[in-house]
Amino acid sequence: MALLSFIALLAMLVSANRGVLQGLRRFTALSANLVVDGAGRVGVAIGLVLGGWGAAGAVVGLLAGPAIAFAQSLTLLRGLPHAAPQAATSVGEVARYAAPAAVAVIGVTYVYNIDVILARHYLPSREAGIYAAGAVLARVTYFLGLTITGVMFPEVAGRHARDEDHYHVVELSLAFLAAAGICLTAAYALLPGLVLLPYGAEFNPVRPYLGPFAAALTLLAVSNLFVNYFLSVNSTRFVLPLLAAGVMETGLMTAFHHDLGQLLLVLLAVNLGLALTLGILYTVERV
Repeated sequence: MALLSFIALLAMLVSANRGVLQGLRRFTALSANLVVDGAGRVGVAIGLVLGGWGAAGAVVGLLAGPAIAFAQSLTLLRGLPHAAPQAATSVGEVARYAAPAAVAVIGVTYVYNIDVILARHYLPSREAGIYAAGAVLARVTYFLGLTITGVMFPEVAGRHARDEDHYHVVELSLAFLAAAGICLTAAYALLPGLVLLPYGAEFNPVRPYLGPFAAALTLLAVSNLFVNYFLSVNSTRFVLPLLAAGVMETGLMTAFHHDLGQLLLVLLAVNLGLALTLGILYTVERV
């Protein structure tokens, strides 16, 4: 749990800097930071797994990506022009938004990472390594979704603040994310050999699981898009479903961990349930 807390802390720090980049609409810099995060996680994890660290190497990759991305984000924010003094914002006003934002960051980070940690705890070493490798390799689908969500957030927030229509922005972003996720999931499922080509024969046991992992992370990317939508319009509708998903994922994986397939099935079910629940809440709000 200490490791997960540190991962969540890093995620909050890098998210704060990404928020500044979003607000400034520096989408190229924001996308670069997301790529650095994803490449750091995947690169470090694969290097350590190939070096014999197994599941522990994948967990270290979860730390390395956000740490590298945070350091890079600091360089992106250097030299920002100083704005003219503005009226101070009250602490209460900040807290009213900071609390749900913190729940969003910690909740999504928890759902995103806890499965690998539980797999390492419950599965035999070889199966845990296969699970970790599959989760890491499929994360490109999730990080692509982060890029789309990062562009959507300030646009929706600005339109909502001006009381302009913003639903079409959300739905266009969702369509792009879904299309990209479906294409990548199909590629992972139908062409696993091509996906694994750069990594060698050591990763061949991961082949059957790449498609399901990509599908699960696409669903989580959809959920994250909805969470960010609710944050952008100052709504807390997402809080209970997100907290419930974290509790359910932990509880179900604790109860059902006979093999890798069971854990992966739980991951798919929880992420599907979360995406559908948030989608229904969005539809209710839209209507």
